[in-house]
Amino acid sequence: MPKLKQQPKWVLDLREDIKDQQRFGWSVREKKGSVEVLRYWADTGKRQSAVLPLEWRRENKRDILNALHGINAALNKGLSLRDAVNLNFEVKAGPKPTTNWMEIFQRWKAFKLENGKVRKEANFDKNDGRRVQLLIERLEAQDGPTNGNGAVEAMRFNREGKGAPGTRERKLRIEATVQFLDFAISKCGASKRWRSDSAVVKENIGDSDPNSEQAPQAKQALPLTDEQIIKLFSSISDNRWSNVIAILACFGLRGVELKYCSPSYGQNPKESNADGDYKGLWVTYRKHTSKGSTPERYVPICSPKGCSIALRTMREMALSREMFLPPLGTTDSAVSGAISTYLNRNNVWKEFKTAAKEAGLGRISVYSFRHAYALRSAARAIPPRRAANAMGHSYKTHCDTYSKYVDLEGTSRAYEEAEDRVNGASSKLIFNP
Repeated sequence: MPKLKQQPKWVLDLREDIKDQQRFGWSVREKKGSVEVLRYWADTGKRQSAVLPLEWRRENKRDILNALHGINAALNKGLSLRDAVNLNFEVKAGPKPTTNWMEIFQRWKAFKLENGKVRKEANFDKNDGRRVQLLIERLEAQDGPTNGNGAVEAMRFNREGKGAPGTRERKLRIEATVQFLDFAISKCGASKRWRSDSAVVKENIGDSDPNSEQAPQAKQALPLTDEQIIKLFSSISDNRWSNVIAILACFGLRGVELKYCSPSYGQNPKESNADGDYKGLWVTYRKHTSKGSTPERYVPICSPKGCSIALRTMREMALSREMFLPPLGTTDSAVSGAISTYLNRNNVWKEFKTAAKEAGLGRISVYSFRHAYALRSAARAIPPRRAANAMGHSYKTHCDTYSKYVDLEGTSRAYEEAEDRVNGASSKLIFNP
């Protein structure tokens, strides 16, 4: 009886990976130096095979696995195995065409700048431009990816080999890869094999390790309670920083908006009454997104509830004509960092952050004041659309972000007030006919 040939370790590992990813019915083997794929359907006994345009070697293990993802997706649409392979690799007669990735990169950059996707060239170079430059280096490498799924997998890690699953930078790196390759296909005539499967994208972005230090940062910041805000405010002896906390707590501003606000009596920023009694802030900061810019706005006060001396002092500071603030940096991006740096030295703030982390509920950040403002608005039955206007974002963003607060607090409060109105009307009918 002939002795079976011992398979290399990479082949055994490849077959185990195929079994894990594709379950049953798939196998691969060498055929004249190339990869042959075999598919078996247990329910019908049907078998099909096809040869991939890939060499049977260890360096192509990743491309083989990626190819099977695309082939399987095509099979699910009713194609034969051979047609699925041809679609995935776009097999054509003649030499394989080369792609000028740098030319496509320049066209993509111009497209994003001209269409307002990115406002400044420096921002593009610092963010997506940097990420896609790394992608191009990997695409042009001798053993680089040969399709979209392979490109996505290759971009899991940065130049230093770092990129834990679920981290923000890993997600942005892979999203930039998908956007760039989609542009290459739709605008520059690149092969459709560079299109990636959404399942592969999601799998390679991954999920954060719930036990890692960075995992809690992925969650939305928790809103501070009114009691926590008053306790924090009372712990600060520097009036300039007390003023910062008072404004953030009573008006729900973004940190950067402290540089763009001034006291105002109403919708007209120049309007005031005879006594000079201001009721809110006028904010000139305009947040720019791909969908446009937010308008300047009037923000009415919605202060924490209570009757303590500290709360009265906070309200007076928030509505003061003179806004004495500490140094908050020279750039917009530095403001929230300056506030965080100061608060992270405060023992009460440390107490809040530790408690939130140990409870596993989320995190405490400068945005916790803003979320508290939204929660307070819902509790006081402020219509969500008006709260969205005051906070400087769209109604959709407000509902997506704060729907749980609106549902829990706003609905409860609305029904309580309705009940009070009905009971009050009934009392008048009974006792005052």
